[in-house]
Amino acid sequence: MPLSTSAFLRGSALLLTVLGCSSGAWAQTAPTWQAAYNMGTGSQYATMIGVDAAGNTYEVGGFTNTTTIGTTTLTSLGNVDGYLAKYAPDGTVAWVRQLGSPGNDLAVALALDAAGNPYITGNFSGTISLGNGLTLEDGASTTGKSFVVRYTPDGTPTWTRQSVPSTRTNGGNDLDLDDQGHVVVSGIYSSSLSIGSTNITYPGPMGTPGSFGTYLARFDAATGELQSLTPSVFYVPAAGTTSATYAAPRVTVAPTGEMYLLTVFTQPAVVGSTTFTTRGENDILLVKYDAAGTPQWARQLGGPAADYNGEGLVDAAGNLYLAGGFTGEANFDGKTVTSAGNFDGFLLRYSPEGSLQWVSTSGGPGSDGWSGLALDEAGYPYLSGNFAETAHLGTSTVTSAGSRDALVAAYTPQGQVRWTQQAGGTGFDNARQLGFDANGILHVLGSFEGTSAFGTLSLSTGARTTFLAQLGGTALAVHPSQTTQLSAYPNPAYHVVHLPGLPTGTSVRFVDALGRLAYQAPISATGQVAVMGLKPGLYTLRATDALGRRYTSRVQVQ
Repeated sequence: MPLSTSAFLRGSALLLTVLGCSSGAWAQTAPTWQAAYNMGTGSQYATMIGVDAAGNTYEVGGFTNTTTIGTTTLTSLGNVDGYLAKYAPDGTVAWVRQLGSPGNDLAVALALDAAGNPYITGNFSGTISLGNGLTLEDGASTTGKSFVVRYTPDGTPTWTRQSVPSTRTNGGNDLDLDDQGHVVVSGIYSSSLSIGSTNITYPGPMGTPGSFGTYLARFDAATGELQSLTPSVFYVPAAGTTSATYAAPRVTVAPTGEMYLLTVFTQPAVVGSTTFTTRGENDILLVKYDAAGTPQWARQLGGPAADYNGEGLVDAAGNLYLAGGFTGEANFDGKTVTSAGNFDGFLLRYSPEGSLQWVSTSGGPGSDGWSGLALDEAGYPYLSGNFAETAHLGTSTVTSAGSRDALVAAYTPQGQVRWTQQAGGTGFDNARQLGFDANGILHVLGSFEGTSAFGTLSLSTGARTTFLAQLGGTALAVHPSQTTQLSAYPNPAYHVVHLPGLPTGTSVRFVDALGRLAYQAPISATGQVAVMGLKPGLYTLRATDALGRRYTSRVQVQ
């Protein structure tokens, strides 16, 4: 189908301003660092975290040789092994699961469902025994293969799916969950890809050098059954070359199932019948797909120099937030921005229909950028990354203590900076990922070297390693000044509970008597939420609509 694409217009822009939204003073007192933990020694590299309602943090990554996570020492079975670790709120290690073989194996992405079940994806090139009778099978192939595994909160694998072993390289790179019970995986493949009996192929001669494409695979989150396998962006080798340069694709999923693919490309990239060509070193490509995998619109972002995307997230109203970095002059859908130094960071928001609503940039004379993104209960965005020297964010100015400092910043839904908080020392420090628990505590994963200060707290290491820190206190989460009481019936509820007045798709959280998130589900088109299977008891219901308005009620489930 023809794609809706945006023309790029040249225009002037001011550094460190928000383009396309109203101005206003939003400076607030930043929350303080409540805790900071050294998460291990050795060669491990954490790539992503997830935070459950109780404040437990899950981490995936890879390591070589020997590494220690908490009191657990892991030794790789091959060149690179993957791992999944769970940490309690106090930073102690609950458990670690190793994914390894004599080949190269890596866990690269993680997502949690409302019940705290972790889902991971990555690639492997040797047979891996996962436990609980589950195995990733290598067959006779030595090339990389994609996988996705679902675990329980206690670390037991419950199902796994993988690509069929072949001579073609492929791998999983990212995954996300919707509110309809699906997990979506994005990845890369060469020439062809098969999962079970479903196959997709690159639209060209098989085996053509550089014939790489991206895919979106949708699975039933409860059973692992493949629902769909969709070829998405194809990378085309430039004339006279035998390879295409690409960045492994990221994916974020709207609550209602629409999918957004995020990637960076150097050579031409093809979406449907539309070919995108970079304006310089590399550009960002953003593509929206409906729940069936049909492309709806695509946007190319960037300029003559290098640009990259970090993470993307969709709020309850279907707006897409995207964070990343850019160099020099870059065009974001008709809005031109210019970096103050080597790299600057950006945060932008698109409407569900693909209209750019605003772009906010930040940075200084050094290299600065964002990699992590989280939304609080009211839909306010938070960013994590790093900066060098001095950087400006709205009316705030931060100065690094050394090479680079880790940085966290809070924004309004209109793109204005609310507060910033940093951590670091004389070495290289970086905040890579972040996420909220049910109590509004912000958990931050990153790396540090030497001695790094987190407010009054301090961590030390001999070599660069991973940290996990927590931000809490005033100004962390923003909520409207009052909460509206919801009508809920029947009460007691047996099968469904009706919540009139909430828009379709609004996520409703069921919190038990101990303050734990027991269940989360969206409002249906008929204004109800199913409660079958929920443990009998009294629950507090909490919801926040697309405008940030909060609602609450209490219901007895029988």
